[in-house]
Order: sequence, then structure tokens, then C-alpha cells
Amino acid sequence: MKKISLNANNILIISCFFCILSQLPDLWGNPIVSLIYNIGWISLLVLFLRKENYKIKIPKIIYIIPIIFDLALLLLQVIVGKNYINSNMFKPLNLCCFISMIGYYFGKYCDHSIVVKIVKCFIFSSFIIGISIFNNTFRGADWKNASGYLYTAKNSAAMIFLIAIIMVLIYLKDLKKVIVIPLIIFLSTLIIMLKSRATIVCLLFVILYIIIFYVKKPMLKIILITIFISLIVFVFLNNNAYDFFINKIILNNRGSDDLTVITSGRDEHFDKFIEMFPKYFLFGTSGTYLESFPLASLLSYGFFIGLLLIIYTFVPMICVLREMKYDFTDKMLKHLILAINIVMIINGLFEELTPLGPGVKCFVMWLLFGIYVGNLKRESKVDTSGKN
Repeated sequence: MKKISLNANNILIISCFFCILSQLPDLWGNPIVSLIYNIGWISLLVLFLRKENYKIKIPKIIYIIPIIFDLALLLLQVIVGKNYINSNMFKPLNLCCFISMIGYYFGKYCDHSIVVKIVKCFIFSSFIIGISIFNNTFRGADWKNASGYLYTAKNSAAMIFLIAIIMVLIYLKDLKKVIVIPLIIFLSTLIIMLKSRATIVCLLFVILYIIIFYVKKPMLKIILITIFISLIVFVFLNNNAYDFFINKIILNNRGSDDLTVITSGRDEHFDKFIEMFPKYFLFGTSGTYLESFPLASLLSYGFFIGLLLIIYTFVPMICVLREMKYDFTDKMLKHLILAINIVMIINGLFEELTPLGPGVKCFVMWLLFGIYVGNLKRESKVDTSGKN
């Protein structure tokens, strides 16, 4: 079998590293950092196309919905006369497809070691971002009693930390045990300090997912579930715990009965959707900002195209679940994709672009999805040849 070159592996890790580091406040919008990882992604695609003699043979599950979506938007732009191509989701969707294509070629030619390298790179980069945010934003600040958000890009940073936690939990055996617990505590603390409510909810789902689907010993599973439920009950019954986690973190010291204040205006976005969607049911508005991916998709592109876009965000999960019967695929990678896809979909209920973007916090899911599809292609051939 053809082997992937060492250079391609290095380019991938460097691209991932700089892509994640671009979230450092000092590097936001830095053209040099952006140039480095963009050149890296393009170089990888060129390398693989050369290896494939410039024949593009990629499974339809990766690209068919993006192509239909793009063509539909072009057609709507001509018929309706609105600028659908410049809408917020056009570029992120195609970038996700592009990253999945690169992942596919890696999955086709690489083994488990490249996934471990990506995991370690992501965790290490996330730790650097965490240290920077802690030092520059939270150290010495009264973050508990602040009624505003001290770090403006809290949702993107918190999701990056959550993905890193998922990676640590699933790839425990490939990491140094001495750093695992302190790292999980540090990243979890940062998520709480950022007060990203959607990510905190996702963190709870991740803990449950790991306990239910990843812990093998029945007795340990029962003990962990009991501890988890007990802690939740404790928060609601203990006054000090309730004040800290609910009033100071979840409600961010707002202490208001006003739903708009509590939801940061998301209830108004829902009301806007209810009001506008019947008028734009078929063709959409060509782009309307709503803090909810499903609502924004349906209102921006109409029911049928919006639904197609929503379905695409479930494709990694569907692909993994559909192929669960095969034992030759990487089980840890399956769990990783499933867990990230689930939290991304939950997070997308409260944000406009997730699980498609913005960029950094979502790219790794689509990269891993592409690798998984490539693994299926490679291993199915090996399995078939073995039978023969």
C-alpha cells in the first residue's frame, strides 16, 4: 500500500497548530499566521492530488450536499435576485467540505498514529491558548462577580477547550497520565470562568457520554452516574453551590426575571424566526443572522435547502453510527467524532454557524470525519482482500 509522506504529516500538524493558535488574542486576524495554515491546507491537497495522478475520487458523502447547496444558491441568486452567495454559511460549509477532503486522503494513506498526533497537537495548542487567556484576562480579576463577559470570544475559546477535554478523556492511554487530571481540571475551570453557558451544558453531556458509552465496567459506570446525578442535585439543594453555579455562572450575576436578559436576546431571535419564516418558507431571506444554526439555516435559505444544510451537520454522526458494525475501524476515533458532533449540534442550537464554523473551533471535527471516511475506504479494501 502507498504510504503517506513524512512531509505531509508534518504539514498537517503545523497547519493544525497555527490554525488553533490563531485564536490567541494577540494573533487575531494576523495575516502571517493565516497565510501559514492556508498554504499548509492547499499544499496538502496538491500533494494528495499528485499522489492520485490528479484524479479526484472522493466518497459522495463528503461533497454531495455541499455541491447541491452551492448549485441551489446559485440558482436562487439568479431567480430571486438576492445575494445568497455572500450569506454567512456559504463559505464555512465549503471550508468544512475542503477540510474533510484533506482528511479523507490522510485516512486513506495513514494509520492510527496520525490521529494521535492531531489529538496531541490540538490539546497542546488549546493549553497554550488557555494559559494566555488566564494570564491576560482572568488572573487578578473578579470574574465571579462580573456582570459582563471578560473575554469577548468566550464561545469559540470554550468550545476549543471542551474538544480538548473530549480528546483527553477518549485518548487517555496515548497521553502521559501525570498531566491528564490537572489538564482536565484547568480546561474545565476555564470553561466555567468564561461563563459560556452553551459549552457548560455540552460539558455535562460529554461527561454523561463518556460514562455511558466509553466506560466498560458496569459497576464503575453505576458509581460514576450516581456521583454525576448527586453533584447536579447538590448544586440545586445547596445555597452556596446554587448561588455560584446558577446565579454567578449561568445567569452571569444578572439576577433578572427578564427572559431576554437571561437568554442574551436569543428569545427575540426565536420570535423573529416565528414571525418571518412563514413569509420566506420556500426561498429564504438570502441570509439572516439568528443565534441558532437550525433557525438561521431555515430562515436564510428556505425549508428545503435549509434542511439540507442541517442534515449535513449530522453526516459525521450518521456515517459513524452506520459503520458501527465494522470492527476494523478505529473505535476511539468513532467515539471522538460522535462526541464532538453531538456537542457541536447542541452548541449550534445557541449559535449561528456551529457546527460549520467559525473556522478553528469546528475544523477538527470535519478533519477527523474525513480521516474516518478514508479509513473506511482503506480498511474495507484490506478486509475484502483478506477474505479473498
